[in-house]
Amino acid sequence: MTPVSMNPPGRIAVVGASGFVGTAVAGAAERAGHEVVALSAPRLSGPWTSADVSALADRLRGCDAVINAAGCSDAGAGDVDTLNAANGHLPGLIGAAAVAARVPRFVHISSAAVQGRRPMLDDSMHREPFSPYSESKCLGEDQALRHGPEQTVVYRPPGVHGAGRRTTSSLVRIARSPGAVVAAPGTDNSPQVLVGNVGSAVTFLAAVSDAPPRVVIHPSEELSTRDILFLLGGKEPRRIPRRAAIGAIAALERGGPSARIDAHVRRARMLLLGQQQAHSWLTGAGWRPLYSRDAWKALGDLPATENQENVTETAEQGPGPGAPGLFSSAKNFAPELGGHVERGTLGGYFIDFRIKTDEASWPPPWMADEGSRLPVAVAQWALGCYERYLDGEGDQWLQAATDAGEYLLDTQVSGGPKDGAWLYPKPSKHTYKISAGWVSAMAQGEIASLLVRLHKEHGGDRYVDATRRAIRLMSIPVSEGGVQAPLGDGFFLEEYPTQTPSLVLNGGIFAIWGWYDVGVAFDDAETTALFAASARALGDNLHRYDLGTWSRYDLFPFPVVNIASSAYHLLHITQLRAMAKLVDHPEYTRIADRFEAYNASPMKRRIAFGRKTAFRLVIPRNAHLAHRVPWGPRGERS
Repeated sequence: MTPVSMNPPGRIAVVGASGFVGTAVAGAAERAGHEVVALSAPRLSGPWTSADVSALADRLRGCDAVINAAGCSDAGAGDVDTLNAANGHLPGLIGAAAVAARVPRFVHISSAAVQGRRPMLDDSMHREPFSPYSESKCLGEDQALRHGPEQTVVYRPPGVHGAGRRTTSSLVRIARSPGAVVAAPGTDNSPQVLVGNVGSAVTFLAAVSDAPPRVVIHPSEELSTRDILFLLGGKEPRRIPRRAAIGAIAALERGGPSARIDAHVRRARMLLLGQQQAHSWLTGAGWRPLYSRDAWKALGDLPATENQENVTETAEQGPGPGAPGLFSSAKNFAPELGGHVERGTLGGYFIDFRIKTDEASWPPPWMADEGSRLPVAVAQWALGCYERYLDGEGDQWLQAATDAGEYLLDTQVSGGPKDGAWLYPKPSKHTYKISAGWVSAMAQGEIASLLVRLHKEHGGDRYVDATRRAIRLMSIPVSEGGVQAPLGDGFFLEEYPTQTPSLVLNGGIFAIWGWYDVGVAFDDAETTALFAASARALGDNLHRYDLGTWSRYDLFPFPVVNIASSAYHLLHITQLRAMAKLVDHPEYTRIADRFEAYNASPMKRRIAFGRKTAFRLVIPRNAHLAHRVPWGPRGERS
C-alpha cells in the first residue's frame, strides 16, 4: 500500500500516561508536536457506570484522539476481578467516554498475548488466551471495539522492553548468564519490541489521516531469538537441539494451571522458540521503528541499578518504577492524591505511590542489590504497597510493606549523634553537594509515616521507638547535624541539608507529613504543634515558590532559577491540595490554583521546559561536570 499522510498536530489524551508504556506514548506524541493531555486511569472495581462515562468524557472533550495505555501489566497475576477491571472493563469505559465526548479516534493498547500459542501473530480475531491475564486482554479488546467510536483501533504489541521494567531486567540477567540458550539454529523470529517503538507506533495510529484497521499488530523488529540474547548479554547464547527445546516447553505446559507459571512458560517459549509475526498494516502505511539493534545493545549495557529511572529531582534518592526521567517529565510521573486521606485520621498516604509497586514481594527486583535500597525509595515503595492493601488488593501487600518496614528498622542508626537516622552512604555530587553519611528530612518523615501505619496494623513498641527516634533529628538545625533550616519567621525541613538552605518544596512537604502522622497516630500534642508551625511557615512563604508562570523546585541561590520540571510542578499541585485538606491556610489553595492555571497553558509548559533545560546546562546533573563549572554547587556539608 502507499504510505499514508498524517493529520496536523492536535490534542491527544493519554490514559495511564505515568505508566511504563504510557510514558513512552506521551513522550512520542509530544515530540511529534501534539498537545498531550495526561490522565490517570479511573479506578474500577467492576463494570463501569454511566456516571463513570460522564466524568471521564468531561476530561476528554476537545481531544482529537484518546489512547489507552493503562492496565495491569503483570502477566502472571491471578486475581481475575482485578485483571478484568483494569484490562477488561476500563477499555470499554474509555471507548464510551470517547463517544460521549465526540473524540473521533480511540487507540487501545492490548497485547499479543491474546493470541497465545498460535504459530503466527496476526491482526485477526482468532485468539487463544491461555491465562487470566490474556483473557482479561481479550475482554478489553471486545469492550473497546463494542463501546468505542467508529475509528477504534486495537493495537497489539508483543513483549515490551525498556529501562526500568522488571521483565527486561530479568531478560538481561538471563542473557548474561550461562543459562542463555536458544533452540537451534537460533534464527526464529523473536516477538519483542522496545517501548520507544511502541510509543512511536501508537502515536502514528492516533494521528494518521486514513482510519487504520480495527486491529493492528506491531511489526516484527527483525530480531531472532539469538539476536535478542546476544545484544542484551554481549555473548553468544548456547544452542540446544530443537527437539529438546520443544519437549522442555511441552513438559512445562503440562505442569498444571497457574497464572504465574503460565506467564513464565510463555516467556520461556518466546526465548527458546520465538513466534512468527505476520505483515503489519503499520509497515505498509509507512511507519518505521525509531530504535533498532543499537538501542537493544545499549539496554543490555546498562548496569542493573541503572536499568531504572530516578525517583527524585536529583539522583540521590534511588531508582524505581514510576519515576521522573532526565528532565523529570510529567509523562514519567504524574502523581495523584491518595485515596484514603481524611483530616485527623490515619488512613492511606497523602500521595498515591501505587505506581512505584508492581509486585507484592520484598525486595522488589530493582532493589535486589542492597546498595540500591535508598531510604526514600524503600519508604515510597512500602507506602505504595500499603495503599494497595487499603484498596482491597490483598493481605500480601500489607506483608510486603511490613517486610520493607522491618528492613528499615534493622538499618536505622542506633546511638551517637545521628541516632534514629537512615543515612545516605554516598555523597550528593551535583545539584546540591553534601558529603557522605547525610540525613534527609524527606526520608525521616516518610519512614515515620510508614512506621506509624505499620504500628496501626500490628502494634508493637519497636515501631513506636523507631518513629520517636526518627523525628528527633527533625527538630535539630542543619548547623548542628540535623535537618531543620530557617524559612521566614519559622522553620523548614530540608530534603538536602545544605549549609546555605536549599528549601526543596516537595521534600519539605513530605517531611512535615511525618510530623502530622505521628501527631495523629500517637495523639501527640507536641508533634502536632510542630506540624502546625511548619505548615504555617510554609504557607506564609509559598509565594516565594511562585514565578508567575510556573513553580520553583527550591529556593537555593543558583545563578539560574531552579524551575520545577513538569513532573515536580504537578507534584507541587497535588501536595498543596493535600495540605489544604489538613490545614486552614488560604495560601495552599490559592497557590495550587495558580500552579494549575500555569500547567493548563501550552505556552507556559514550553517556556518552563526551556528554562529547566537552561538550568541543567548551567548546573549539570553529571557530577564531574557539575563541579567543573565555576558556579558549581555550593553548600557542602562536612
